[in-house]
Amino acid sequence: MNLKTKVEDSPAIPDLKVITVTGSLDASTIKNLNSLVLPVLEQGSWNIIMDLSNLKYLSSTGMMCLIKYLVYSNDKQRIFKMVKPPQAVYDALQVAGIAKHFEIYDSVSEAMYSFA
Repeated sequence: MNLKTKVEDSPAIPDLKVITVTGSLDASTIKNLNSLVLPVLEQGSWNIIMDLSNLKYLSSTGMMCLIKYLVYSNDKQRIFKMVKPPQAVYDALQVAGIAKHFEIYDSVSEAMYSFA
């Protein structure tokens, strides 16, 4: 399965980008996501909401990538939040023991509201 991504500026919060990820996040698609996310993390002072609500599959490589984004954001004193993926993907994050390290919300609007 392919990976589709989209980056949008938040109309309500000036220093926020919403990154939507759809499809499979694994070793074959990670390069595509990195080419989109890393420039956002490296430029300016962007906080990020990563919308995983349409993610169908997350491999261990994909999990490591998400951790990398969280650590990079924390190192740059930025905020990295996620929108909860489908239950099977979320369960994988929990079993791996990494879900507890992320701020996870049920929707983009709920995650945006948490900035207020």
